[in-house]
Amino acid sequence: MTVQRRDSHSTEFGEWLRCKYQDQIGSQNFSAQNLDYIWHNYREGWFITIEEKRNKRQPDLSQKDTHAMVEQLLTKASGAPVKTMRGVRPAEYRGHYLVVFENSSPADGWVNVNHNRVSEAELVGLLTTGRLK
Repeated sequence: MTVQRRDSHSTEFGEWLRCKYQDQIGSQNFSAQNLDYIWHNYREGWFITIEEKRNKRQPDLSQKDTHAMVEQLLTKASGAPVKTMRGVRPAEYRGHYLVVFENSSPADGWVNVNHNRVSEAELVGLLTTGRLK
C-alpha cells in the first residue's frame, strides 16, 4: 500500500497518483515525490530547489533519494544554455536546500537549512543569493 500524506495539502491529482494509480500498477516500482519550490532569480540566471518541512519533520528515505537524484542531474547541467523568455541564457543551479521549521515558519520557532540552524536573516540571504554564507 502506498504511504499516505501526513497532512491534508495534496491535490486531487496527487491523491490519484499516490492512491489509485500506484496501487493499480504496484507501488514497489514507483515513488511519487513532490518538490516544494524552485526559487529562480531570472534576472541573474540562477535557481535553487527547496524542500520545506514543518513541525520538525524530515523527508523520508524515498524522498531523500529522489531529491538527491534530481540535485545531481541539475548540478551536472548547471551553466548550460537554456531557452527562456529573455532568450537563450545559461542557467546556474546553486543547490538543493532542505528547510525545516520547528513549527510552521521562521516567525514561530527555529529554522534549520540542510541540518544547520540558521537565523531568519540567513534564510533571507539564501533566498537573495542562492547560497548560505
